Order: sequence, then structure tokens, then C-alpha cells
Amino acid sequence: MRYWFYLACLFLSAGMLKAQDCSNYLEEHCKPEQTKFKYQVNGASTSFSISSNEFWTLPLNLNENMDYRISLCCDSIFEGVLLFVIKNEDGKELYNNSGHLFQNECEFTSPKNQTVFFEVTAPQPTYIASDTIYSEGCAALLIEEMKTYPTGF
Repeated sequence: MRYWFYLACLFLSAGMLKAQDCSNYLEEHCKPEQTKFKYQVNGASTSFSISSNEFWTLPLNLNENMDYRISLCCDSIFEGVLLFVIKNEDGKELYNNSGHLFQNECEFTSPKNQTVFFEVTAPQPTYIASDTIYSEGCAALLIEEMKTYPTGF
């Protein structure tokens, strides 16, 4: 019985160690782009670990008349292959990077207060790409926001 307890602790601690490896990924690898606009980093920005064929999600409350810039940063093994989707509370897809050559950045304006869900999926390697083995790596979601500039006269 004692053996099973130690074995369970070993497996649990191994998972926690990997999660700890990614805890500073946002700060170290996902720097805000310098532009003429005054984006501020949203506190919901986060780092996470992701594995092949795994799904990760983050809910975020968007504010009316705010511009958002979302950047997905990841280890090189996942560059250009992570699926990044934004959905509303009803599950309607608002953005999908697969239609944009798997870009890791998008910008948009929220016309109303709403909750959206950011979903990141790491693919399962295909037979054709068998020389590429996706396994486990770190990723981060950098969420920046700013008040929408008024336009017009």
C-alpha cells in the first residue's frame, strides 16, 4: 500500500514540475510589441504547458469599446501548428487562426461587455509528418487592451 502512495506522489509531482517549468514563460518569451498605440497588459495573460492532442481554454471578460491584441507565444515545436480559437458564451466561433495560416496574433474591438473563451489546441502529429514529433511544451497567452480611439468628425 505504501508503495502505491509513493508512486502516486511521484506521478503527481512530475506533472507539477512541468507546470512550474512554464510558470515564467509569459515574462521570458512573450514581449508586448512596441507600437504607437498604448496597449496595457491585461492581468489575465498567462503561461501554460500543452501537449500533443491537448486542449486548453481561458475565459475572459471583454469590456465595451476596448481594443484587444492577443498574442500566442509557444515553444518552437509548436510554432505554426497551434490552433487558436475565440468563442463567445454561446459557443459561436468569433476567430479561428486556421483560416489565417495559424497566425499567433489577432486584434479586435469589443463592441459590448461580453465573456469570450480562448481555446488553444496542440495537434496530434500526422502520419505524413512523422518526422515531426510534437510532445509537450510551454505556451503563453499575452492579452493587451486599450480604450478604443474615437474616429470620425
